[in-house]
Amino acid sequence: MHLHESSPGVTRGHCGDCGSTISYENSKRPGEIDITLNTHDDPSGPVLRAHIWTEDKPRWLLIGDDLPVYEKNIT
Repeated sequence: MHLHESSPGVTRGHCGDCGSTISYENSKRPGEIDITLNTHDDPSGPVLRAHIWTEDKPRWLLIGDDLPVYEKNIT
């Protein structure tokens, strides 16, 4: 994985083979790293806590579980 600072305080990780975004880390949230679920070989492994950035989801995508939903990020 290749890491780079995409903006002040934000580090993103990308796959060294295909360039897909894998991770997001913000210095304002130390110790917390967001991992993109669709980059896992087995996406059933991580424990999900919430749906974030739902303001960016397609209108046709329905969220059908009981997890908290946030239009932006968890604050």
